[in-house]
Amino acid sequence: MAEHPNVARIRRGYEIRGTTTAFSPSDQAEIEELFHPDLVFHGQGTSRFGQDFQGRDQFFSVERQFAGMLHQVVREIFADDVHAIVVVDVHAEFGGKQTTWAEAEVFHFGPDGRVTDTWGVPMDQAVVDDFWAGVMQASSANPGG
Repeated sequence: MAEHPNVARIRRGYEIRGTTTAFSPSDQAEIEELFHPDLVFHGQGTSRFGQDFQGRDQFFSVERQFAGMLHQVVREIFADDVHAIVVVDVHAEFGGKQTTWAEAEVFHFGPDGRVTDTWGVPMDQAVVDDFWAGVMQASSANPGG
């Protein structure tokens, strides 16, 4: 059985994303083809990221804040014409604190084939909230650094 084209598209998005959002012009064009300009990132949890972020630019602004702290290892990608689910292990590090969590990242494709909504659903939200609480506490203790 052939792989669904959206599996390849989402995989390529993860390859481009890597650990940065400083995209080359050609990578930026691919990302713009994958994500709708009106993309909504539905954040989870109790941190400042636990809210909806509207628009592709705002989504990548949030992603830039994560880039140096998080590394994702893709375990599985499932997709059809409407949804993709990516199972990842997230490795997070900040200020000497390290943690790992499993997460399902869900993508909804609109009629034009671009991602219109995305969610990150961790297996254990408390682990994620604890990590971000530590980041926020350190950031407020050292606002200039």
